[in-house]
Amino acid sequence: EISMVDEMFQFLRPCARLDVKARALDIVLGLTGSEDGRAVLRGNREALRLLFDLTRDESSATTIARDAYSALLNCAASDDLAEDILSLDVLSELVSLVAAATAVEHDSQRSPLALTGAHVDKACMLLSNLTRSEAGSKELVRVLTTSGGDGTVSLDKLVDVFDKNASQSSSVHYLATVFSNVTQLSSARKLFLDHSKRIVPRLLPYVSFEASLVRRGGIVGLIRNLCFEIGEYKVLSGVKVIKVTLIS
Repeated sequence: EISMVDEMFQFLRPCARLDVKARALDIVLGLTGSEDGRAVLRGNREALRLLFDLTRDESSATTIARDAYSALLNCAASDDLAEDILSLDVLSELVSLVAAATAVEHDSQRSPLALTGAHVDKACMLLSNLTRSEAGSKELVRVLTTSGGDGTVSLDKLVDVFDKNASQSSSVHYLATVFSNVTQLSSARKLFLDHSKRIVPRLLPYVSFEASLVRRGGIVGLIRNLCFEIGEYKVLSGVKVIKVTLIS
């Protein structure tokens, strides 16, 4: 059975014909929709890497990349497959893709890493799934604290993307759940509570964001987590909305 799956994944390589690639990906997407199907992919890092590479496929408009993201999202819903995906060191790529792709909407210039709005949202959803575990959250904190020197530049960029795209077609709402996931770690809470970056004041308005329950709930979870950081209440004090957050 494994050899059949490996053979099918040969058709997902960049050199494969577009129609063959699309058909093979459609089969893989169906496979990832069930527990038995996902079990076939466990430990198959090469297959998962091929799927991730297809998220940047620019052929056939958006179909290939969209289906590749959907398959990875299905896989990441399974804890052991999420670990397999994390082992590919994809978090830094996802963070870079989200930041670069969203910037394209404002700059009107496409780059090789640019994604459409729908794909940015799917990239954020994948980040959310992968950071549900402690290992995933720790890996994202590692990325945020190495890619930009002290990391706060990278976190600043993610918050900037989140803040500036609340009403855009690529609304990146799932970054809120990423923020909530990682701030279960004290190391992440310290990044968000850095006084010099003024990150928390930029995020607080979204606890009452009517247009998206995902965005609102994620920020509520973030603020609740930040309240566990002893000695940092002064960052949150004096803001009436905190009362609403803690009661929610």
